[in-house]
Amino acid sequence: MIDKVKLGTHIYRLRKQKGLSQKELADKLHISFQAVSKWERGLSAPDFEMISNVANIFNASANQFLFQAEALMSLEELVENLNRNGLNDKNYMSLAALIQSDLFSDLFIRMITDDRLRTTLYIVMKNLAEYRNIPLISASHKLYREYANLFDLSLLSFKERNINGVTVLVSTSCIDVDYIFLGKLLSRVIESLKKSVILLFHEVDEKITIMTKCTNDLLEEGFNSYYITQLLGWESIIPSTSGILGGGGDEQHGTIEISKHFAKTDYIDKVTELFESYVLRFNKLFTLSLTKL
Repeated sequence: MIDKVKLGTHIYRLRKQKGLSQKELADKLHISFQAVSKWERGLSAPDFEMISNVANIFNASANQFLFQAEALMSLEELVENLNRNGLNDKNYMSLAALIQSDLFSDLFIRMITDDRLRTTLYIVMKNLAEYRNIPLISASHKLYREYANLFDLSLLSFKERNINGVTVLVSTSCIDVDYIFLGKLLSRVIESLKKSVILLFHEVDEKITIMTKCTNDLLEEGFNSYYITQLLGWESIIPSTSGILGGGGDEQHGTIEISKHFAKTDYIDKVTELFESYVLRFNKLFTLSLTKL
């Protein structure tokens, strides 16, 4: 069920960002500007075919467009959520959408109680044009990177080992952050390294996140973080259980989430052993053989 108010707010923000009047948007869609006005006020909603047409104007698929609209919160909801939970994977897109709108101001920043987030937003304000000239999803990730840049990396400790000329960094963490934030932190750690891979174990509540990331030079040689992360996920759980909750990534980084209830008691040792064996055997021939599977 489409939330008409969220959808209308999303259309309004994207239209303003693109510098279009209601009539100009309506003309592109071959409808009346009154129809656009009703959408933006939450009085009606376009059907799915029209949503596809609207999304196309803003360079997005219909699914992306609806996902972004559903992720948005009202200003009051957003302030309350940020002050209660901090920046996380449930509210960062709403905050980025606000930053791209005329509602973003010093007054809003002063309503935020978290010091690190408030500092992040003042940095964003100084570079506002960079956030308003890019798609919402890009602005969301740019915002999260800025926020992660203020995190004290000394809270993450790594055990280092050299395997076949590759530096392997292994870390366990229980800091209360989500997987997107963790990914930004690993990007900071690895950006100054050469021929290195990171394996991170993160436990919060009843969920375990396993994350891997490799440097650009290993990526160019064919190292596949996404593939190995999927293997690590299956190695970490008790056989014949449905302990995998989700995951994603690409060749450079991979993430998988598993239920702590179904994890092997020695999953860290088992997963580290498998990961290091992959690195030990890693070469171009081995990578090519994986590609054929």
